[in-house]
Amino acid sequence: MTAVPQPAIFDVDGQVFTNFPTWLDIGNIKRIAIITSLSMTVKYGSLGSGGVVVINTFSGPPTPESHSKKYLGNSEFYDGDAVGMDVIRNNWPEYKKSLYASTSLGMAKSQYIKWSEKYGGAPYFVLDTQDFFATEMNDPEFAQQIVNEHYSEFQNNPVLLKALAYQYEVQGERKKANDIYKEIFLLRPHYAQSYLDMARSYRDLGQFNQAAAIHARYNYLLDEGFMEADIQSVQEIMSTEFNNLLSMENVLVERQLKNESNLEKPLKKGTRLVFEWNDGEAEFELQFVSPVGQSHFWKHTLQDNGDLIEREKKYGFSTMEVTIDEDLPGTWVVNAKYLGNKSLTPTFLKATIYSDYGSDKQQKEVKLFALQLKEVNQKLFSVSNAKGVALN
Repeated sequence: MTAVPQPAIFDVDGQVFTNFPTWLDIGNIKRIAIITSLSMTVKYGSLGSGGVVVINTFSGPPTPESHSKKYLGNSEFYDGDAVGMDVIRNNWPEYKKSLYASTSLGMAKSQYIKWSEKYGGAPYFVLDTQDFFATEMNDPEFAQQIVNEHYSEFQNNPVLLKALAYQYEVQGERKKANDIYKEIFLLRPHYAQSYLDMARSYRDLGQFNQAAAIHARYNYLLDEGFMEADIQSVQEIMSTEFNNLLSMENVLVERQLKNESNLEKPLKKGTRLVFEWNDGEAEFELQFVSPVGQSHFWKHTLQDNGDLIEREKKYGFSTMEVTIDEDLPGTWVVNAKYLGNKSLTPTFLKATIYSDYGSDKQQKEVKLFALQLKEVNQKLFSVSNAKGVALN
């Protein structure tokens, strides 16, 4: 049997593609080099075994929309500096270390009682212990008891309520999450994020018509001028989710929208990552490492992205999305560096990983990360856009 030769890949101004860059303007090409030496292609990994066509341009070409270049910024090669969960655990507060060292439910409850004397109803102690007993000890009743006893600390605080809703989502407590999102909606009725969260939550509950009604209500408020749309970011996410809902769940929108352009956009497909955070004051960096080791950064900082943060506060959202480039299949790594917030508390970062998005095989997985250790690049998870599943 004759082996199928490995095709060459294309490196265009540092961006790697497995398909020929037909979108490239020939008049913009400055030089072309063909690399076949294994020693010269090692940085490209196995994808470079068939050779690399290196193309440099005069101005740097616009990359295809699927690459999400507008979100990820410039690239460089990853130096492997992200720490693992072991380092994060070593920096946990003592009460959390004690809980996770428990070998039985009884021991864990004793530790909870002991540390409660010191931390009492401190909200982040409540969040940590609720999650521990719900997930590690498989005792959701006791976990809910902890929340009930200290719920007054959460009421009227959207930042804390959102963290709790995130935890319920990850724990599969979709009805509880929905109830919390309703509370946040009442506190923030003019936030685009409130509508996005409610629509997703109803969809998680299988209440597809209710989810569509939330989207339709949001679009109605935009049409009538009661709310403004941020067309540069959150509006695109809202349109993507609305289109996907209408396509996948076969729901009907009762009201005819004035602006039907949202329903005419092509459906996004592939591996889609959606990130949300509970505290709008949080500053952090997300790093996306491609299968060939290229790093792409998205920075949520006043210094690097001040205009975006200003829009987030004006329109009321705390989310971003990335569609992983299907031209570069393989395992992608997602890391984060936390830079803190104004209240010196953890920030909860929720990542929703959609595989085979827009197809009849569409699935999603939700992960939650409590960002607390500052100025340290930490690994969040890996995802394969070839199979479209989260790996860890």
